[in-house]
Amino acid sequence: MGRPVIPLKMTEEERKELNAWLRRRQMPAAEQQRARMVLLSTEGLPGWVIAEGVGVTAETVGKWRKRFEQFMVAGLTDAPGAADPAVSMTTKSQRSSTKRFSQSLRMRLIGRRP
Repeated sequence: MGRPVIPLKMTEEERKELNAWLRRRQMPAAEQQRARMVLLSTEGLPGWVIAEGVGVTAETVGKWRKRFEQFMVAGLTDAPGAADPAVSMTTKSQRSSTKRFSQSLRMRLIGRRP
């Protein structure tokens, strides 16, 4: 058994802002993915579970959790000029799949069927 999972803490205002990121069409996909990882981290899920659902590694989940703890919401955005053209963004179907996973996972966590 691994280390105990400590849920990430955030204010209601931060939660609302990150949920707005997920709904915003013009938001970069990478930033939406980071918001999704951080929001799921508040539910006490292990990093590997979040990683599987979002399509990244557990290390990536840990990186963005730490960035959020240090810099709050501002830490989840890309620095100006930090875009790497070699890195491909997630496709629309991947984002859709991840969104369905997140909604299904949330429903299971609160005891409802998806």
